[in-house]
Amino acid sequence: MPSWSPSGAKIAFYSERENTTGIFVINVDGSNETRLTTNTQIDTGATGSPNGTQIAFYGKRENKTNIYVISADGSNLTPLTGPNTSDFNPSWSPDGTLISFNSLRDGNSEIYVMNANGSNVRRLTNNTAADFNICWLNTIL
Repeated sequence: MPSWSPSGAKIAFYSERENTTGIFVINVDGSNETRLTTNTQIDTGATGSPNGTQIAFYGKRENKTNIYVISADGSNLTPLTGPNTSDFNPSWSPDGTLISFNSLRDGNSEIYVMNANGSNVRRLTNNTAADFNICWLNTIL
């Protein structure tokens, strides 16, 4: 589940190493690998912000899966959702102001959207089928 930086120079990804998972960033030539998170449960689904300054991902801590952002240099780890939700698959809007995600908070996988700082969470879908794999479109089909 790699994610390209806007410049195309770096890739964010997750890896399982030494009985932990983490979000990593690496140059496209394989140099300068940097680990940004360490978690004994799971950190995965890394996706870079359109301006390249932050990485959103979902992580499991205390048996709840939530959306987090971290600065591209590994500082400022911030939970955006939780603590009693089950949220995953974050995706930045093209302008970087919103993050969409899946959630099981209402018992079924539905699509939600929130401001990039975690405020104003709102549900977009509501049906008996599970909704997954969010993709922002830059143009009208």
